[in-house]
Amino acid sequence: MHLSFPSRILAALLMVFAVCHRPSAHAAVGAWSPDGPEGGTVSALAVDPSAPATIYAGSVGGGVFKTVDGGLSWLAANTGLKGRPTELYIHGLSVDPVSPNVVYAGTNSGGFKSADAGGTWTKMSALGLSSVYSFAIDPAAPATIYATTGGAGVYKSVDAGATWGQSNTGLGNLTVHVAKLVPGSPSTVFAGTQGGLFRTTDGAASWAQVTGGLTLVFVAAIAIDPVTPTTMYAAGSTVFKSSDGGATWAPANAGLGSLGIEALAIDPSAPSVLYAATNGGTYKSTDAGASWTAMNGGLSNLAVKALAIDPLVPATIYCGTANGWSPVFKSTDGAGTWTAASVGFTNTRIAAIVVDASDPATVYAGLLGSSPPNGVFKSTDGGSTWTDRNTALGNRNIQSLVADPNDPARLFVGTANGLYRTDDGAVTWSGAGLAGSITAIAVDPTSGGTIYAAVASGGLYKTTDDGAVWMSSGLASRYVDALVIDPVVPTTLYAGTRSGYGVFKSTDGGTTWNAMNSGLGVLSGANDVLALVLDPGATPTVYASVSFRGLFRSTDAAATWTAMRGPNEYVTALLLAPGSPGTIWAGTLTRGVFMTNDAGSLWTALGAGLGHTTVAELATDPTGTTLYDASDGGGVFEWSSVCGNGVRELAEGCDDGDLDDGDGCSSSCAVEPTPTPTPTAPVITATPTLEPTVTATPTATVSPTPPPTPTATASETSAPTATPAPTVTTTTPPTPTSTPTVTETATPLETATPTPLPTAACGNAALDAGEQCDDGNTAAEDGCDAGCRFEQLVPGRGSAATDCIAEWAIVNPGNAPYLDRKGLPSFKQRCVDGDPRCDADGAPDGVCRFRVAVCLRNVDANLPLCGPFPAIGTYTLLKPRPDDRKAVRAADAAALLAAFARLGAAGVSGPHGNVLTFATPLAVAAPDNCTASTEIAVPLQGRRGSLTLKGRATTYAPLAKGTRDTDALQLICEGS
Repeated sequence: MHLSFPSRILAALLMVFAVCHRPSAHAAVGAWSPDGPEGGTVSALAVDPSAPATIYAGSVGGGVFKTVDGGLSWLAANTGLKGRPTELYIHGLSVDPVSPNVVYAGTNSGGFKSADAGGTWTKMSALGLSSVYSFAIDPAAPATIYATTGGAGVYKSVDAGATWGQSNTGLGNLTVHVAKLVPGSPSTVFAGTQGGLFRTTDGAASWAQVTGGLTLVFVAAIAIDPVTPTTMYAAGSTVFKSSDGGATWAPANAGLGSLGIEALAIDPSAPSVLYAATNGGTYKSTDAGASWTAMNGGLSNLAVKALAIDPLVPATIYCGTANGWSPVFKSTDGAGTWTAASVGFTNTRIAAIVVDASDPATVYAGLLGSSPPNGVFKSTDGGSTWTDRNTALGNRNIQSLVADPNDPARLFVGTANGLYRTDDGAVTWSGAGLAGSITAIAVDPTSGGTIYAAVASGGLYKTTDDGAVWMSSGLASRYVDALVIDPVVPTTLYAGTRSGYGVFKSTDGGTTWNAMNSGLGVLSGANDVLALVLDPGATPTVYASVSFRGLFRSTDAAATWTAMRGPNEYVTALLLAPGSPGTIWAGTLTRGVFMTNDAGSLWTALGAGLGHTTVAELATDPTGTTLYDASDGGGVFEWSSVCGNGVRELAEGCDDGDLDDGDGCSSSCAVEPTPTPTPTAPVITATPTLEPTVTATPTATVSPTPPPTPTATASETSAPTATPAPTVTTTTPPTPTSTPTVTETATPLETATPTPLPTAACGNAALDAGEQCDDGNTAAEDGCDAGCRFEQLVPGRGSAATDCIAEWAIVNPGNAPYLDRKGLPSFKQRCVDGDPRCDADGAPDGVCRFRVAVCLRNVDANLPLCGPFPAIGTYTLLKPRPDDRKAVRAADAAALLAAFARLGAAGVSGPHGNVLTFATPLAVAAPDNCTASTEIAVPLQGRRGSLTLKGRATTYAPLAKGTRDTDALQLICEGS
């Protein structure tokens, strides 16, 4: 299913949402985390005047995003902006200049106010449902606010938004884009409309049009000199200037040409310096508008929509762009150079999502839209990082995406202009022989060559030879939104259609179709079947979501339908939990995701941490452990349950609420195995237990990050601390997958590094030639071995070949990290539980404990030789975070942050307390550029568990290729 809401549905929603009853839901027992990919459109920017590192950004369809670290990281701040999708379309943002925790947001469905710095939003109902474009706040009396709207003119409030009244007398055009108060004369306000510029001198009691040479019809931006307020600027198709308080105007556009102006900003410390956001980039004037110069160095997207200036350091400027991979850019030199500042800004429209059935850490996302960010993206680490996978994909406006159940590397993507196929996991794509906008796809699970695809113009098509020949398969003139094949009897198909036609069924492989709508009621043109799922069996159970009518269930293969209790919402996506009959997830248009464990009798909201509520599609791994929400405007979200909370959740064998051994549950919320009198660590042998370096597919064993709890780990793993008895080495022979006969990995990595030059004096507390660090105390596990080389450096997966500012390291007792097929350390480090060479405690207790460190400004023979870089400015620990709801991750993050104290970290900042700022720059000749090693626990979940660590080092120098290094290290624990 894909989610592109036609205008008729939105229009109907506006009528029914006001009266739609919304029952209270139980609190969710889990947590969502945003995964990306990043991108989107910034429509508004606002800076906190008291703390300029705090910035609010409005997006198109993704709501409000907030950063508290000057753009290093962003999080959605949308609590309360979820009544309808139009509330997530932000036009304007304003911060109260006196009480900066008070923020106002203008949306497509009225105005909202936050009294807690964007933590929660409350609708200002007196503004109605009109689009609110901007707010103008009186700095001397901030309870006085003007709001501009699209079609309802200007509203005014004198009680901080509690009540509002229209003030439109004399206002010739009611589509008002912007309003500005004149400094020192707050009763004088200028309003830019689609019919020219208007002015009031009596606090909006009356308005008069401003002419005097001003020929702009559409006024999109106004700027007033804060020192000489008789100097002002108005912009739209170009820029005009007035030096007499708006009495007369003249063009001020030399160098701008005919570029459309979206926003203007004045340097508060030097008002002759102006900036203009245009559809051709950012322009700057240093002579009060007499001339303009393009300032686009480093600005990869020239569609600039918004500007904001740091009031304390005006050389720091932010710009918001439209339809780009990086929606936010930042300059610290007055727009001389720009750098991307969009980490966490996930305003992407996800139409479809697929999880690889053989490797659950591999996830594909199809992005909707005719302009970037769009196309197919792939993640191989469970959504932590994404790469663009669109080679030879002729159209990037994705409508649908499915994987062949017979071969997970074989996917089909439906675009706005045809069907495409990949056989190599989205490395390359090729046309699949079917044109048109492809709205739904289904692959026969018993025959990969049989594929069905629906075309938006109407009708279903079928091929039995991998797309060589397509034939019509009925449902002509029907728009199919959902298509399901019975995996037990694959000649049986179900199709959900739009415009009141309901559900159709075929029992002959699509040759003939019959309407199956008994019990769905009287369907009208507004009723679309948005989602279908099938629970196969002797008598298949089918679930259907019908727009404006709710959820229905059929227990007789769609012969009859019965209305079922649902979340009482417009349900856009349905997903059955694998292996859990009666467990269903439902994605909605305005309220996020719900789950039922009893086939719909009771629904639970899975809402904690969900920054966007418009769900396009849902997907899970084959075990049902990790759930992905593909949102229309907020990117991908990932959800997992909380182990040990006393409530048995999906994918838990039981719940370890009391955290004690002997209660039948392990610390990972799985049923404990029956105790045996013999040791339980048969795989510990003299042979290395790491995976062989010659494996042909090292990434195929990656598993999604489990939802562990450290408190349970601490209490339940403390018992097996004794080292394995010698007899363990002669017990059950190891299995081929966990105990390879290849012995190369047993050799310490140091033997592959160059021998220090003869002039080096190891252990003298000074870096000598050939040393990577200096082992001043010559002790093991301090980050350097006795040969003055850092122990087991592991190159993280960065974004450029020169990424060697920061690297991860494995400092486990045996010093035998996992090597790739080239004999180099892989960023995916594997350990078998209980192996003393990689598991810090050497105990088979269900947890692999990796000892990890980070080295900055490192030079290593296993990496490209990096040239001299300027000193490190900041280091950011991106994942895990100290406030992660998964307690093990939080504990691991805290341990890593503490380790950075060794490098001189002055403290942490940022919304998650994970941004490290170093008190003094780290020079290349520092005697020890590595953190203390710290233990990272990775519990098993089933046969595997994994945890991804991400970090970013940034230099003090202007950003250039190689001067920022974002690295990922994946720790994989495998069972014995």
